[in-house]
Amino acid sequence: MRNQDRLLLLSVFMWSGVVLGGNLIAPTAKFRAPSLALSTALEVGRATFRMMLIAELVLCAVLYVLLALRGKQKPLWFLPAAALAGQWFVVMPPLDTRTLAIIGGQNPGPSNLHIYYVALEMLKLLGLLAIGWTLAGSSPQPKT
Repeated sequence: MRNQDRLLLLSVFMWSGVVLGGNLIAPTAKFRAPSLALSTALEVGRATFRMMLIAELVLCAVLYVLLALRGKQKPLWFLPAAALAGQWFVVMPPLDTRTLAIIGGQNPGPSNLHIYYVALEMLKLLGLLAIGWTLAGSSPQPKT
């Protein structure tokens, strides 16, 4: 396996880890802590998601630069970037407005925004895993 392919796989699986640990597991765990006030959990969540966005943008840039250098991209490979863009430009602005309202003591009522965010998160994760699987399967294997 070439060094460029190793770096590609590393960026794919690092981004997958950020998505899984930082965006799916940690937020769920935070809201299950019984002594953590909702407003505090939401403030921590806002900070966490902003930091995760920076990590995702860096990993996304590395991944797509390496894919461009490699050539032979497949249209499906742009799914993670499209899902990330959908989350941050479509779902997050109204979700952030809602979060700030709750932190401010208002009750904005029920919403499906989290379902849309998680659906995009799952699409992103599945897209990343598909890219990793494809790259791992297409790399030349060492002769034994």
